[in-house]
Amino acid sequence: MNNRGESSQSEEISICLVGAVKPQTVRVLEGTTVDELLSKVICFDEADLQEINGMRRLMKESILVVPYRDFLTLFVRGAVVEERVVTLQRGATSEDILAHIEPLEGADIQRFLQKKRYTNGSVLEIFQRKRSAKKDNSRCENS
Repeated sequence: MNNRGESSQSEEISICLVGAVKPQTVRVLEGTTVDELLSKVICFDEADLQEINGMRRLMKESILVVPYRDFLTLFVRGAVVEERVVTLQRGATSEDILAHIEPLEGADIQRFLQKKRYTNGSVLEIFQRKRSAKKDNSRCENS
């Protein structure tokens, strides 16, 4: 225990690696740096490790996208048929990305299309549209 009454031992977390790396889930201690993690896995020759903040500490279960050099590499999840890595030319637009994914019925495509710039190596969340509250007048009928 430390002086705040917390356990001083780090717990293991799962990190899902995708992109310019052999896809895998790796268990590491919470607080491990991205550089420490990447030193234990095989990255492809085309990996752009300069795009990654190697000093960032991994604090929770997450997805780490290793970007490809000279490309925009994203992991798309949420309201899509299949969560997947999308690799496109740098400068790709929302419309370009949309052509490579299959949104679910009810996906908030308008919200997605509003975003204009994407950070290489990021996780892109496609949200469901909020359901509008429909009035149920069936209980308000005159008797």
